[in-house]
Amino acid sequence: MPKEVWLPGDIDPCDSCAKIGVGIVEVMDGMDGMSSKQAAHEGLTGNRWLVKDSMIEQLMADNPKKLAEVLKRRIVLITEQTSKELGLPIAATTQTF
Repeated sequence: MPKEVWLPGDIDPCDSCAKIGVGIVEVMDGMDGMSSKQAAHEGLTGNRWLVKDSMIEQLMADNPKKLAEVLKRRIVLITEQTSKELGLPIAATTQTF
């Protein structure tokens, strides 16, 4: 029996993943203006990545307040366009960088 089961809208990384890095979850373009809860219910593409803190620190260096929030929550939502601009690979499983 699995220890954890994914439910729609449950996008927070598990404890072991949160120790490794920050979860990046892709939402459909146009969802970035919505609340994270609404985007998680309606706009998930299925793409997600687990990245080291250092990558998030580089990407968000110009916004220390948002960076601190993301590092505390251990998750950030990005649009499809942003994931393409970052060159994140598209795959059906979680990947760690």
